[in-house]
Amino acid sequence: MTNSIDRINELVAVLREGENFYRDSASKVQQDRLRTMFTNIADERHRAALELEPFVREAGEDVSKGDFFEVARKFYSDVVGYIADDNDTMIAQLEEHEDRTLEMLDDAIEKSLGTEAEHVLRKNRAIFQITHDRMKALKEAA
Repeated sequence: MTNSIDRINELVAVLREGENFYRDSASKVQQDRLRTMFTNIADERHRAALELEPFVREAGEDVSKGDFFEVARKFYSDVVGYIADDNDTMIAQLEEHEDRTLEMLDDAIEKSLGTEAEHVLRKNRAIFQITHDRMKALKEAA
């Protein structure tokens, strides 16, 4: 169970960082459609993190505050953003984050088979597949 909780805790950290990344991106885009989409995706990440945190706490663990990979990605994104300052770069970075989220969800599901958390993870996997597909479509349209 500890391995399952560790994975869920890591996922919560990635969801929180993704929430921040999407909110930051929403503040930088000019198009209302993108701003609304990014804000909605940030809200989904917030909701999913809140839904998963109780599993971590019930196991007696502290909820993670960050993931090194995500912190490094954010630093990279900020640097690229200052240099490129365009939507295409931002969308590519968001799509990469979506890939990472799906990978982490799949891993957490695999480690949580037969637990209460599995249902919550699977429900969120379906939601984040949709957000992934949206970002992929935006990236391909660019």
